[in-house]
Amino acid sequence: GGGEGGDEGGAGAGSDCLICFLMMTPSDGFVTPCYHGMHSECLARWLWTLANRKLKDASEAGDDVTEEQWRRKLADAAALIEAREADLEGIDKERSSLQRGVDSQRKVLAEDGTGGAGEAAAAAKR
Repeated sequence: GGGEGGDEGGAGAGSDCLICFLMMTPSDGFVTPCYHGMHSECLARWLWTLANRKLKDASEAGDDVTEEQWRRKLADAAALIEAREADLEGIDKERSSLQRGVDSQRKVLAEDGTGGAGEAAAAAKR
Protein backbone atom coordinates (compact mmCIF):
# COMPACT_ATOMS: atom_id res chain seq x y z
CA GLY A 1 0.00 0.00 0.00
CA GLY A 2 0.94 3.63 -0.33
CA GLY A 3 -0.02 4.85 3.15
CA GLU A 4 3.42 4.96 4.51
CA GLY A 5 4.63 8.14 6.10
CA GLY A 6 3.02 9.52 9.19
CA ASP A 7 6.01 11.01 10.97
CA GLU A 8 3.62 12.51 13.51
CA GLY A 9 3.30 9.25 15.41
CA GLY A 10 6.65 7.82 14.46
CA ALA A 11 4.97 5.17 12.32
CA GLY A 12 5.98 4.19 8.82
CA ALA A 13 9.09 2.95 7.08
CA GLY A 14 11.81 2.22 9.59
CA SER A 15 9.31 1.82 12.45
CA ASP A 16 8.23 -1.45 13.99
CA CYS A 17 4.96 -3.11 13.04
CA LEU A 18 2.49 -2.98 15.95
CA ILE A 19 1.38 -6.54 15.21
CA CYS A 20 4.58 -8.54 14.61
CA PHE A 21 7.09 -5.99 16.01
CA LEU A 22 9.41 -6.33 12.99
CA MET A 23 10.67 -3.29 11.10
CA MET A 24 8.59 -1.99 8.21
CA THR A 25 9.92 -0.88 4.84
CA PRO A 26 8.31 1.62 2.45
CA SER A 27 7.01 -1.23 0.30
CA ASP A 28 5.28 -3.21 3.06
CA GLY A 29 4.21 -0.65 5.63
CA PHE A 30 0.71 0.73 6.21
CA VAL A 31 -0.12 3.66 8.48
CA THR A 32 -3.65 4.18 9.74
CA PRO A 33 -5.22 7.66 9.85
CA CYS A 34 -4.32 7.74 13.55
CA TYR A 35 -0.68 6.95 12.66
CA HIS A 36 -0.48 3.35 13.85
CA GLY A 37 1.98 1.56 11.59
CA MET A 38 1.90 -2.10 10.63
CA HIS A 39 2.70 -4.38 7.74
CA SER A 40 -0.19 -4.53 5.28
CA GLU A 41 -0.06 -8.32 5.42
CA CYS A 42 -0.13 -8.34 9.24
CA LEU A 43 -3.19 -6.08 9.20
CA ALA A 44 -4.95 -8.31 6.65
CA ARG A 45 -4.13 -11.44 8.67
CA TRP A 46 -5.35 -9.80 11.89
CA LEU A 47 -8.61 -8.67 10.25
CA TRP A 48 -9.16 -12.14 8.81
CA THR A 49 -8.52 -13.77 12.20
CA LEU A 50 -10.91 -11.35 13.87
CA ALA A 51 -13.59 -12.00 11.26
CA ASN A 52 -13.21 -15.76 11.63
CA ARG A 53 -13.48 -15.47 15.41
CA LYS A 54 -16.63 -13.34 15.10
CA LEU A 55 -18.09 -15.80 12.58
CA LYS A 56 -17.40 -18.70 14.93
CA ASP A 57 -18.92 -16.84 17.91
CA ALA A 58 -22.01 -15.91 15.87
CA SER A 59 -22.42 -19.50 14.68
CA GLU A 60 -22.15 -20.84 18.23
CA ALA A 61 -24.74 -18.29 19.36
CA GLY A 62 -27.11 -19.54 16.68
CA ASP A 63 -26.94 -16.37 14.59
CA ASP A 64 -27.31 -16.90 10.89
CA VAL A 65 -24.07 -15.30 9.63
CA THR A 66 -22.56 -16.66 6.47
CA GLU A 67 -18.96 -16.62 5.39
CA GLU A 68 -20.05 -14.51 2.39
CA GLN A 69 -21.44 -11.85 4.75
CA TRP A 70 -18.10 -11.69 6.54
CA ARG A 71 -16.24 -11.53 3.23
CA ARG A 72 -18.40 -8.56 2.26
CA LYS A 73 -17.70 -6.89 5.61
CA LEU A 74 -13.97 -7.40 5.11
CA ALA A 75 -14.21 -6.02 1.58
CA ASP A 76 -16.00 -2.95 2.95
CA ALA A 77 -13.30 -2.53 5.60
CA ALA A 78 -10.60 -2.87 2.93
CA ALA A 79 -12.34 -0.22 0.80
CA LEU A 80 -12.47 2.11 3.81
CA ILE A 81 -8.78 1.53 4.48
CA GLU A 82 -7.95 2.27 0.83
CA ALA A 83 -10.00 5.49 0.99
CA ARG A 84 -8.21 6.58 4.16
CA GLU A 85 -4.88 5.69 2.59
CA ALA A 86 -5.74 7.89 -0.42
CA ASP A 87 -6.74 10.71 1.96
CA LEU A 88 -3.38 10.45 3.71
CA GLU A 89 -1.52 10.50 0.41
CA GLY A 90 -3.38 13.70 -0.53
CA ILE A 91 -2.51 15.25 2.83
CA ASP A 92 1.15 14.27 2.39
CA LYS A 93 1.22 15.88 -1.07
CA GLU A 94 -0.36 19.06 0.26
CA ARG A 95 2.07 19.15 3.19
CA SER A 96 5.00 18.69 0.80
CA SER A 97 3.73 21.50 -1.41
CA LEU A 98 3.36 23.83 1.56
CA GLN A 99 6.84 22.90 2.78
CA ARG A 100 8.30 23.72 -0.64
CA GLY A 101 6.61 27.14 -0.43
CA VAL A 102 8.06 27.78 3.02
CA ASP A 103 11.50 26.64 1.87
CA SER A 104 11.26 28.93 -1.17
CA GLN A 105 10.37 31.90 1.03
CA ARG A 106 13.25 31.13 3.38
CA LYS A 107 15.61 31.05 0.40
CA VAL A 108 14.33 34.44 -0.81
CA LEU A 109 14.83 35.92 2.65
CA ALA A 110 18.31 34.42 2.92
CA GLU A 111 19.28 35.82 -0.49
CA ASP A 112 17.90 39.21 0.58
CA GLY A 113 20.66 39.20 3.17
CA THR A 114 18.45 40.74 5.82
CA GLY A 115 16.80 37.52 6.92
CA GLY A 116 13.50 39.35 6.63
CA ALA A 117 14.63 42.38 8.66
CA GLY A 118 14.47 44.59 5.55
CA GLU A 119 10.85 43.65 4.94
CA ALA A 120 9.98 44.19 8.61
CA ALA A 121 11.59 47.66 8.58
CA ALA A 122 9.77 48.57 5.36
CA ALA A 123 6.47 47.38 6.81
CA ALA A 124 7.06 49.41 9.99
CA LYS A 125 7.56 52.57 7.94
CA ARG A 126 4.20 52.14 6.20
